[in-house]
Amino acid sequence: MTAEQNGNIAATHIYEDCPELREVDDIIENCFLKGDFATCFRRMMKLALTGYPLAECQVGWFYIHGYGAEANPRKARYWLKRALKHGDPDAEENLREINETGEL
Repeated sequence: MTAEQNGNIAATHIYEDCPELREVDDIIENCFLKGDFATCFRRMMKLALTGYPLAECQVGWFYIHGYGAEANPRKARYWLKRALKHGDPDAEENLREINETGEL
């Protein structure tokens, strides 16, 4: 399955092509889709720390669901708010997911 088939195609239409977007696609295809969640999380975190909003949103989502790191709603909220501040359109929906689960 490619990143596009996994729903990452939406990000491709929202974000302009750039090295960071290609890195996110590579991480999804070569780590997440292969079940290597620890490597996926580590690589995505490294990119998120640079301030790339899509990576920040992904890190938040990983913290919601416990992919590559222990589920942590507080950390998820931090990363999703950061992504939202930097313009990621999916961050708001992911924040709603946390609120709906009642974890915070």
